[in-house]
Formats: sequence, C-alpha cells, structure tokens
Amino acid sequence: MRYFYFLILSGLFLAIDLATKVIAANFLAAGPVTFSESFKLELHQNVGIAFSLPVPLFVQLVTTPILISVVIMWFIERKKMSKPELLAFSALSGGALGNFIQRLFHGAVTDFIWFSFWPTFNFADIFIVTGSVFILLKIFAED
Repeated sequence: MRYFYFLILSGLFLAIDLATKVIAANFLAAGPVTFSESFKLELHQNVGIAFSLPVPLFVQLVTTPILISVVIMWFIERKKMSKPELLAFSALSGGALGNFIQRLFHGAVTDFIWFSFWPTFNFADIFIVTGSVFILLKIFAED
C-alpha cells in the first residue's frame, strides 16, 4: 500500500510541476511579469542541473534519476514511513521526474521563478529541495 500512495503522490507532484511549466511557457512567452525589484516570473531554459551547474547530459538523464529512484525505493522497502516522510519522498521523486522528463524531451528545464538573490527555479526544484531537507532533518534527528 505504501507504494500505491507513493506513486499517487509522486504523480501529483509531477503533474503540478509539468502543468506550471506549460502555463509559464504560454503566459511568459511575451515577456516577464515583474512584481517587484526582487521578484518576477521570467522564462529561462536551464541546460545544467542545480543552480545551472554544467553537467554531462548522460549524468543528467541516466545517473541522477536512477540514483534517486534506488534511494527512494530502498527507504520505502526498509522502513515503515510516516505520512510526512512518504510525502517528502514523493515530493522529491515527483520533482526529479518532472525535471528529468523536460531534459529528456526538450534538452533543458523550464525555470520561471526569479528572486534577485537566487538563481531562477521552478516547482520541481521546490519539491526536490523541500523533500530533501525534510528527509535529511529526519535522518539527523534519528541519530
């Protein structure tokens, strides 16, 4: 049953990510929407990984998704997860899959949320970071 909930939640995070990327691409094609000097929505195509760091395409398309999937499945199989843990792993998985799908079919990831103090990002990045931080906090809290 854990796998079922994991798949449903991951699919939900994936759908949110891909839908917001399509919406952003359609509405921001004419130009950015500026809310303040520090925040705007603006299209960027990210060919790198986190923070636009350049990484070979093979690593982006094969190694990273496989590594994330193996780690998540190991945790699900080895440990009875709480609902917040399952949610965190689902967010991480759905976000990683969203960026993976875009890299696979478009060669780049659509980023569109910009703050003056941070590189442009998308909902997949929010899901990946939030899920990862929760998982790490949980791991360190257990030690």
